[in-house]
Amino acid sequence: MTDLVLFAVVPYVAVALAAAGLVLRHAGAGAPITARSSQVLEARLLHFGAIPWHLAILAILGAHVFAAVAPGVMGRVLGDPLRLHVMEVTGLALAGWALVAGGILLWRRLAVPRVRAVTTVMDVVVLALLVAQVGLGVYVTLSLRWGSVWYLHTAVPWLRSLASFSPEPQYASVLPLAVKAHVVLAFVLVALIPFSRLAHVVSFPLRFAGGVRGRTVWSSAPAGVTLPRPAGAVLRSRALEPQVLSVWDPENAEAWARSGEATARRNLWISIFALFLAFCVWMVWSVVVVRLPDVGFRLDTGQLFWLAALPGLSGATLRIFYSFAVQIFGGRLWTTVTTASLLVPAIGIGIAVQDPTTPYPVLLGLALLAGLGGANFASSMANIGFFFPGARKGTALGLNGGLGNLGVSGMQLVVPLAITAGVFGAWGGAPQVVVKGGVEQNLWLQNAGFVWVPFIVVAAALAWLGMDDVASARASFREQARIFRRRHTWLVSALYLGTFGSFIGFSAALPLLVKGSFPGVDPVRYAFLGPLVGALFRPVGGWLADRVGGARVTLWNFVAMAGLALLALAFLPQGGEPGRFAPFLGTFVLLFAATGIGNGSTYRMIPAIFGTIHRAPAGAGPAATAAAKRSAATEAAAVAGFASAVAAYGAFFVPKAFGTSLAVTGGPAAAIVGFVAYYALAIAVTAWAYARKGSGFSC
Repeated sequence: MTDLVLFAVVPYVAVALAAAGLVLRHAGAGAPITARSSQVLEARLLHFGAIPWHLAILAILGAHVFAAVAPGVMGRVLGDPLRLHVMEVTGLALAGWALVAGGILLWRRLAVPRVRAVTTVMDVVVLALLVAQVGLGVYVTLSLRWGSVWYLHTAVPWLRSLASFSPEPQYASVLPLAVKAHVVLAFVLVALIPFSRLAHVVSFPLRFAGGVRGRTVWSSAPAGVTLPRPAGAVLRSRALEPQVLSVWDPENAEAWARSGEATARRNLWISIFALFLAFCVWMVWSVVVVRLPDVGFRLDTGQLFWLAALPGLSGATLRIFYSFAVQIFGGRLWTTVTTASLLVPAIGIGIAVQDPTTPYPVLLGLALLAGLGGANFASSMANIGFFFPGARKGTALGLNGGLGNLGVSGMQLVVPLAITAGVFGAWGGAPQVVVKGGVEQNLWLQNAGFVWVPFIVVAAALAWLGMDDVASARASFREQARIFRRRHTWLVSALYLGTFGSFIGFSAALPLLVKGSFPGVDPVRYAFLGPLVGALFRPVGGWLADRVGGARVTLWNFVAMAGLALLALAFLPQGGEPGRFAPFLGTFVLLFAATGIGNGSTYRMIPAIFGTIHRAPAGAGPAATAAAKRSAATEAAAVAGFASAVAAYGAFFVPKAFGTSLAVTGGPAAAIVGFVAYYALAIAVTAWAYARKGSGFSC
């Protein structure tokens, strides 16, 4: 009966209390989840307590949740004795770290007069319970070995039964007493969230939501207590606060020369590094799918094309949301979080490809998650646009996009090398044995994902420590949503679909296209060439657009793309005659160069178009001129992100077009003819809407 109450009733009661308490606290505070001052990190001492405490707790909690959500994946991870030992030691180290940090926080609450003045009994109780919870975890780890394994077979089925509202307490009833106490205490802490300082778990994220702010209350001391008011009124850790440029005007030549250019360049280079890695993860399936049959995966051509295409579909869809995120959450926070999120598909791919029996739906799910990398482009380009003056915006966006796009070719160059060596030793798993031409060779296909992990960690840290937010770049979704009522949003998006959609789509599809059209050629050897050239030529397109006009460059670039696509068609196998690979590859490399130029020139058109739309009338005062510039910058950034979202669908439709053409006609010619028709439409749109003299735009 006791087990029934503890493990079938208490969890639901705790969650219900937490939900009801948060609602009541919100209503009573008059603002979304109010946080008292000491719920915000306010002193350097806390760097040695709160920051280790939060990081360690989040890591431990994340491991528990991941095992509950994906027990099969976690089981495969722990199936190797070395990885099991690493998991156990890492968990114990994190718990020990959290225990020491929790002790520091508890001591601070009781020993520092300024903090003790605003400390309530509930504060001490909650912090003591948290430290006790961590201590129980350490005890369980030391006394009951291999907890990460038996957790999968006892606690996880019980937790999943709770989530399905069919509680099965018998799984938890067999656990030792210390483990039961650990579990029950966790739900007690959940119930205490709204009645304690644990509410900052909710209030901190809300502080970054657009237009929805948490509130810091300084009058929460017991009656009669006068608090000292430190210099600056609010004490907080810069490590947990956005680094905001409250005054930022890149058009001011003096300020730009003094410090603005250095700040802008720092943000640009960190953004480029993070975006480079995002493209690596986004397009990694284009190489992985070529090798999956070699390591034992029994997948047909259609299934392989789906795996190559799905990252484009999810990446494009997510870009729609990412387009508006920078102006809501801030570029620094958003870049950090989205870069760190790349760890999920990178590690997931590394685990899944080691087992040829991995279900196809799991591979599809990981392909969709790889789209997280593609989504980052929208927010990255929107963010960098705020840092540079108009005269340099094309070059800056070209560098960010172009060098970021190099991630595609970088991945296609690095992955084929990384999978031939045990880069991570035993930690990376055993090699797969591939037999080709009677010769056995080892292949570490998992390195296609694992090789990016350390770089992603570094990039996320650099983004958090080195990037800035621009205060004037903040805008709510409602302010940005005006772009959907402007026809130029859709016209520019259609043009960018023709350039970037072709670049990213050809990057994803070319290895499989070469493998199907030229059977004697190893596509992985040449796959990086086209994306490399296209990425390098993107800054050229931005540079040309800055000097001769983006519309003119874009117009003639589409003419070149149509001609090159038709020329490539002539070198493919036709009528039983074999194709000519060398001229086909050369023509496609030139086509990639044209897509790169078009990417840069089209993107440069966006701020010019919306600058014209929002131009202040002659004789307007400084306030009206400043407001017009801000509106133009806000809409241009949103359109840049949205256009990139539309264009990213090329990563899905281009591979699918080739796959459909091959299935229906036996060759890729129909797909290429379709692309040429779209380029012709883009020529007409560019010429009429932007390049002609009476268009009203000088872009």
